[in-house]
Amino acid sequence: MPYYKYHKLEKGEIRILILSPSTATDRVNCTLERVLLTDETKFEALSYCWGSSSNRYNISCKGHTLDVTDNLFSALLHLARPHEERRLWVDAICINQSDNEEKGAQVPRMVEIYAKAWQTVVWLGADKNVVDAVQRLKRAARKSYWDTATTLKAIAPIFDAEWFMRLWVVQEVALARQVTVVAGKRSTPMDSLVDLMEALPGVWEYQDLFNEMAAGNLISIFNSRNDIEQNRQHKEPPYILELFREMEWFQMTLPKDRLYALYGLTNDIGFPVNYNKSYHHTTMFLDFAIWALQKYPSLALLSYTRGIGGKCKCAVPSWAPCYDMESLPISLLTVPHFNACGRLSTPEYEIKPKSKSKLHITGAIVDEISAVSEGCFNLADAQEQTDVLKDGARFAKSEVGQRYKTYCAALLLELTANNERAPESLIDLVQQRIEHGRTVQVWEVEYQLNSWSRFRCLCTTLGDRLVWAPRRDASSTMPGDKICIFKGARVPHVIRPRDDGAYTLVGECWVQGLMEGAAVDLPGFEFEKIVLR
Repeated sequence: MPYYKYHKLEKGEIRILILSPSTATDRVNCTLERVLLTDETKFEALSYCWGSSSNRYNISCKGHTLDVTDNLFSALLHLARPHEERRLWVDAICINQSDNEEKGAQVPRMVEIYAKAWQTVVWLGADKNVVDAVQRLKRAARKSYWDTATTLKAIAPIFDAEWFMRLWVVQEVALARQVTVVAGKRSTPMDSLVDLMEALPGVWEYQDLFNEMAAGNLISIFNSRNDIEQNRQHKEPPYILELFREMEWFQMTLPKDRLYALYGLTNDIGFPVNYNKSYHHTTMFLDFAIWALQKYPSLALLSYTRGIGGKCKCAVPSWAPCYDMESLPISLLTVPHFNACGRLSTPEYEIKPKSKSKLHITGAIVDEISAVSEGCFNLADAQEQTDVLKDGARFAKSEVGQRYKTYCAALLLELTANNERAPESLIDLVQQRIEHGRTVQVWEVEYQLNSWSRFRCLCTTLGDRLVWAPRRDASSTMPGDKICIFKGARVPHVIRPRDDGAYTLVGECWVQGLMEGAAVDLPGFEFEKIVLR
């Protein structure tokens, strides 16, 4: 059979795959229909993993051939109904994958497509272990009491499905009206899996029984689903940047999808989709960085960049994000009263057309890192964490008197769990935590210790300040790195001198005493032109 030839979509149109009735186990028949997408358009949207591109199968489309991946072929075989058609939207077929112009136009519409489908079907595959686990999930969901270990063992194969690690599924499910999980011929509402995981007592204490990362991704997806409208209104930090951090454990096939797959979760993106192969992903991320600097206030972009350290191999400058950046800490921009540049709130920067990788920016160097603690403060084991907290006091030379109290305040970043200024009573609880271990009374201290210190290291400076700075690996923050206040930035940043006179951005940091504008009144404070590369 000749290969199927796509016809150009008119404005507002999408394609719907009409899956023919069948009980066959080795062939798929379908047609494609062009329709205007409206609230009345009846169809289901498929959420799945494409599978290996090396294993292709042919399906018949109106007497012509379309080739699809093995996983999609299996999905269509199992989703076909015996006696009636099924109307589906399937990205690999309904978008002409060989037409980059069409992809650039249709990919942003996926937001609308998944939101208007009457149901999103999540295909987990036909592996027998997963199929059986879905059936056990259906039985477990009907119970009112569960033994956690037994239940987790029964449903654990579900989390081995590749679907849970795919970045695109976040917007596909977060926007859906309802979601059904399908494995083989078994199906169940996705809500039943989420509700069960949230109801199981002490579920995260049994991490050796299931894929913890996949389960965590499921919870992240449904948190986005529940809070999507609130998140879309989130102004600072900008939600598209915060999604870089929240979704970093998901995987994608194409580097550009680290950005494009997030579009449906936010409503403020004007940056165009471009899948043209001549437009390299390195160029795209650099262009996005320039666009984001102009669009978002307070130089917010600089809190979500590749920086230094980690496994990042993308050749973008340190002040730009990239597809493989990892270990981003919770941004200090989430604290409303942080304003390191004080009254000097208008950024000054320049990017010259012939050297786009250089960011010429106005800033003032106010201190220098003198030492970096090796301790990891966000530990699950109570005694190990207590030992680290005591070691931290020795590292900071703050074991007694007012310096000890200053150290206890720094462990909280001087904040409550609601990101308000910490009262003396809460700082006193930190001291109790260090001396007496974990108790019910210091839950707020535990929360602060285990959230802010994640992917951060405690440092001291030549100016005798305590600093929380980025820690992705041993090459992140180091002695000799500078503390810089960029004009217009709400938080300080760590930068590293280069041999060519420029600097590399390490990342945002918390500096004791300098988070609310005090730096601009320091003796000798003076702005200068700094080049970041």
